[in-house]
Amino acid sequence: VLYRVLRELGRHATAEEVLQAASERLPQLSLPTVYATLDLLGELGLVRRIAAHAGAVMYDPRPEQHAPAGCRRCGRGTARGGAYST
Repeated sequence: VLYRVLRELGRHATAEEVLQAASERLPQLSLPTVYATLDLLGELGLVRRIAAHAGAVMYDPRPEQHAPAGCRRCGRGTARGGAYST
């Protein structure tokens, strides 16, 4: 269920965001369980763990390499498929 939730979010997300998105389906779900599951999914190669700024950890539902993109105004990042262009 957590893998499906992360894929449905379709973006890099924190464990807290995954917990919030999954809470309706799994009301008894705890944050430590979400972290453990996301880390296991990372070990299995299904998601990618990303160390973001300020110590935050995010999880990417697309483990393959892709170029990051961001808004120049607000700085919010997104991800696109493809290689880095130089």
